[in-house]
Formats: sequence, structure tokens, C-alpha cells
Amino acid sequence: MVKITNSRLATWLEWAVPLIAAAILAACQRGPTSALPSKPLVVQEGSIAGTTSRDIVFDARAGQQFVARVEQFEFDARLELVDAAGRVLESVASPARGAGREYLYWKTTTSRRVKLRIVPVNPAAPSAYYRANLFLLSENVQSEIIAAFLELTKSERVVRQTQSSTDRLASQYEKIERTWNRFGETKLASDTALQLAGLNYFVREDWQQTISAASRAIEGFSSGTDRLGLAHALSLIGAAQLEIARESAGSGATP
Repeated sequence: MVKITNSRLATWLEWAVPLIAAAILAACQRGPTSALPSKPLVVQEGSIAGTTSRDIVFDARAGQQFVARVEQFEFDARLELVDAAGRVLESVASPARGAGREYLYWKTTTSRRVKLRIVPVNPAAPSAYYRANLFLLSENVQSEIIAAFLELTKSERVVRQTQSSTDRLASQYEKIERTWNRFGETKLASDTALQLAGLNYFVREDWQQTISAASRAIEGFSSGTDRLGLAHALSLIGAAQLEIARESAGSGATP
């Protein structure tokens, strides 16, 4: 099991909180993508504190396809798809911790009432905040787009992580990012690069790859209005550069 040290999280928070707070205050919203409908089926946002979860309840018809996207501020979220009996049908959590966005894709096989549940992985601070978008996908969405959403969900399923599995996960994120770029989905590509940057920083502890992935995310975020994503990516670059400087100082090398 790969462990996340408190010092690693603290280093990222030193860079993240001021940048993310500025992005929240700017109240800039993310623009639409062609893979996702311009208007979400459901938008829900608000505070979340402690271990209290938040639910989005809706009725799904057989054959419908959905994508949930959740942004998080000052907490780390897990998304769960729960049926009327309380059974968890799917559970995902980005390896980017609170620095990433949570994505969950699913296709309904039967008509049923379900809940999308937003769960704090650890007790959330009183200032924690979330924004959830639930999208109903068009029946005409290309199969490669659906496959990319499905792979993104598989990549974030809550599983035990070993070093080899995180290496495979990094390769998978790179593949998904290339798919989004091939279809001109800049915003989705930036979100995926941000997930990869978080994986490289928090789990793989690969500082140069963190900077590389976060820099690609910045290219997409800078061309739009996603200032929260931009703040997350900048904070990961700053934290990774600090780790490089610390290691250089400890070895006596010039950073």
C-alpha cells in the first residue's frame, strides 16, 4: 500500500489554499465541452463538513448514460452510486486527492431511482465546499468518447494501490488524455492531466512528472475560464518544485 505522508499533503496545502481561495472568490465557471451537454441535468453545490455526505437523487431510465463531475475545495471526495436499497453500485476517488476532479460514468440497465453520493474521505473542514454536475449523455455520443469516460471511471475506482498499479494508472491517464486531445476536448484533457499530476505528486512522488502533467493542464485551463483548475495545477507545480529544492539541499547539490 502506498502511503501519503502528512508532510506531503502539508506542502501541497501551503501552495494550494491561497490559490484556490482566489479562484473561488473569482466565481469563474467552467465552459461546456462537446462531449458533455452544455446544460447539466442537475447542478448542486454547497458546503460540506465533517463526515456528512451529500446526495443527488434522481430517476434513471434503462439505457441512459450519465457522467457525474464533482469539484472539491478544501476536502477530498469519494463518489458513490447507490441504489434504492442502499447498495453501492460504483465507488470512485481520484488519486489527485483534493487537487483533482471526480468523474463517474455509468449506463443504466434497468429503470430505477439512484443516488449520487458525495462522501468526504477524511473529515472535511467547516470551510469545505463542493460543486456537482450530473450530465445525461446524448444517444449520439461517439463510442470512443464513451470508452474514455468508462476508462476514466475504471481508473478512479477505489482499490488497493501498489506501485505497479499506480504505474499502470499513470499510463492509463496518459492514454485518456490523448483521446480527449484527439477529439479536441481541451477541458477534459486538462482535467485528466490534473488527475495525473496529483497521482504523480501524492502517490508516485515523481516531481518532474508532476510538473510535466500539471503544465499540460495549465495550457488548457489558461485558454478558458477554469480558474479553480488553474489554481490546482499551479499549486502542484509549486509543491513539486519545493520538493526538488528540498532534495537538492539535502544532497548538497545546487537546485
